Amino acid sequence: MGIGVHIERICVGKQRKQLIMISNYTFARTTTDDRYWNCSKKYSTKCPAKLRFSDSGALLHYELEHNHEPPSYFKTKAGHYVKLS
Repeated sequence: MGIGVHIERICVGKQRKQLIMISNYTFARTTTDDRYWNCSKKYSTKCPAKLRFSDSGALLHYELEHNHEPPSYFKTKAGHYVKLS
């Protein structure tokens, strides 16, 4: 993607919720707009980390400073992620 950050799109849980993982931290789409993604702990920890994409999907802006430890996930043989805690 655009500015040199390794992004992995993952699916989590039985409902296969799509998240973005960067350096073991996850980001969730918090609006219906696919361009805006925030740390998946934005509301529980008020984490300021966020990602912004262009309409074509290129990463335009990111803030990767988190105020918490990364969540723990287990990756199955099928490539699915399960949140451990």
